[in-house]
Amino acid sequence: SPHHKRDPTDLAYAVARFFAAGGSAANYYMYHGGSNFSRSCTMYLQATSYDYDAPLDEFGYDTVKSKHLSRLHSILKNYQTYLCLDQEDFEPEENHPFPGLCIFKFRSGKEQGESLIFICNDSTDSMQVDGNHVCAGLIGTITISAKSVSIYLDHGIASYRSRLLFDTSRIDPLDHVNKRYVFIQDLSTANWQSGREPVPAIST
Repeated sequence: SPHHKRDPTDLAYAVARFFAAGGSAANYYMYHGGSNFSRSCTMYLQATSYDYDAPLDEFGYDTVKSKHLSRLHSILKNYQTYLCLDQEDFEPEENHPFPGLCIFKFRSGKEQGESLIFICNDSTDSMQVDGNHVCAGLIGTITISAKSVSIYLDHGIASYRSRLLFDTSRIDPLDHVNKRYVFIQDLSTANWQSGREPVPAIST
């Protein structure tokens, strides 16, 4: 079967959408790709691979996916007081102005009037949204890409424009990673040797 790959923007959308609805923790399996050989693997003498298009590649290097997710998690970390992760049974203000569009608002308990807003487009088509339907600081029409989440910081004042913190559908140009693999040695002519090793019996 073909190697399954997931676009970085789709993965970021799923994570941001989870936190937007009140989620408190996300687990990645696997975050670091890699292969285990010989007795370092969990199955007897059988190589196991964790290359599931992981954010960190098999060599531990960053990918576009890891950098895009890092930006998202940085936003979630910096504004964790808005998310109220330490409060049980907390639910954000939820609004559904259009089919497929969900808006979640987290009000800060420390900053008067400020709020963290997640605009989630769950449909497969982009949407044009009137900013006035979202918050006071969004002026004019904004475009929300299909299957994406836009995170805004709203100051609660119409004269103070809301600031876009993160858009899951946009990859920062600085996050693009170019890889080049260098051929080192041809092992097809190496002097390979093989030997027998007893396979342990499994009792039933």
